[in-house]
Amino acid sequence: MLLSAQARKPVDPAATEVSVGGARIELKTSAWLNLQPGPSDLHDTAPGAPLRVTARVRSMTGTHLPPGFQVDSAIVSWGHRSWAVAVVPDMVTDTAIAFRLWGGPVWLLKADSLDIIVRTHAPGRRHQYLRAPRVLLERAY
Repeated sequence: MLLSAQARKPVDPAATEVSVGGARIELKTSAWLNLQPGPSDLHDTAPGAPLRVTARVRSMTGTHLPPGFQVDSAIVSWGHRSWAVAVVPDMVTDTAIAFRLWGGPVWLLKADSLDIIVRTHAPGRRHQYLRAPRVLLERAY
């Protein structure tokens, strides 16, 4: 679900790792543009750019994530442009939350790398932001 075509940067700084409830947490990502002709067998014909991002917020040490820990949104940035999107988890375990970001605005076709920031939340704590800087944007032909 698209939140905003032009998103503002988060107010709080985004770190490459955060500590929540005794767990050290990081964001791991992989990004590519699906430029292959024809329909995909993944049934992922989102409008806009053919961006595909798989992401995982995970405990770096195998410690359980805090109860109620969530990832609710992501911001994909390139230069001065940003795209905000709601996160719907594909998989949640005791130590990780996995999700996909599909689609995106057409300006993504010009990008060679992206900054990806996610907003996390644990009950009783303020939001924290995790980032994966300069994620190489591969092209699948």
